[in-house]
Amino acid sequence: ISAAYEWLKSNQIDINSRPLVFVHIRRGDYLYWPSRDFPAVLDLAWYQRVIKVFQEERIKPIFIFMGDDYFYLRDIFAGHEDFIVSDNPPEIDLAVMSICHSGILSASSFAWWGAFLAYSDRAYNGKFLGPIYWAGHRAKKWFPPGFRTDWITYKK
Repeated sequence: ISAAYEWLKSNQIDINSRPLVFVHIRRGDYLYWPSRDFPAVLDLAWYQRVIKVFQEERIKPIFIFMGDDYFYLRDIFAGHEDFIVSDNPPEIDLAVMSICHSGILSASSFAWWGAFLAYSDRAYNGKFLGPIYWAGHRAKKWFPPGFRTDWITYKK
């Protein structure tokens, strides 16, 4: 966890001055899994809608983008003053997630665990948003079947 704090400090992020929201974006195998007709990858518009929720509810949040496609994240999200793109290995990203106050989750177990660690530590005011139907959002059927967590708010 010390490496996560070091990374935040090197990016001049003070965890006590503004709310931190992690944004986990998974691409890779999600471009065709669980099926080519209904892949689990979320479209950019979904992330933009959910980011807007935080921008309207929180006072000037800092969004920390992380995922399995650094170049995509950099190309799409770099350059905005309140957006930071992580170039960390996954274990540091998980630690950074655990420090964040809230999170925007891709439909992945990695994002779920990052949110769980943050929620356990910051349940007082944390908000965690994920896609409705989880990995089955395109088919509009829960996948895995019945996968729901009461502390995640699911969004269309």
